[in-house]
Amino acid sequence: AAQRPRAGLDGESRVMLRPRLLAALVAAHVLSSALHFADSALRFDHYHDEAKLLLNPVIVVIAWFLQTGLGLTGLALQRRGRAAGRPLLVAYGALGLAGLLHYLAPPAGGLHAEMQVLIGLEAATGLALGLILVLTWKDEPRPSSRTADT
Repeated sequence: AAQRPRAGLDGESRVMLRPRLLAALVAAHVLSSALHFADSALRFDHYHDEAKLLLNPVIVVIAWFLQTGLGLTGLALQRRGRAAGRPLLVAYGALGLAGLLHYLAPPAGGLHAEMQVLIGLEAATGLALGLILVLTWKDEPRPSSRTADT
């Protein structure tokens, strides 16, 4: 009797990217980043004075919308089979790791427990999204090259 492949793997043991899995990972990352950015905007008074020279709560919120727009654009392009979708989604996942930069210059009094959980959650969802996209990249069909008939 033939062995059945494990869930999520094809017969050659390659990881397969399933549209529902991708959508769930993007949704999880949108939610985790929204929580982290909202916390950062609401507790902006905890930031160092140097950070306040470059940022303010409005910029934090705008940055979230721009970052999320990148991810949702990537998802839409990926669903349409466009090659640009995957790199945009990888970039979106990588941006989730940027929250770890809070540890380079923690606020006075340190990072409160909620902030650490939200940073960790955003980093974990970004990493999961990026990893699954990179691990399945080689399995995507390549666009055929077109040659001009002369």
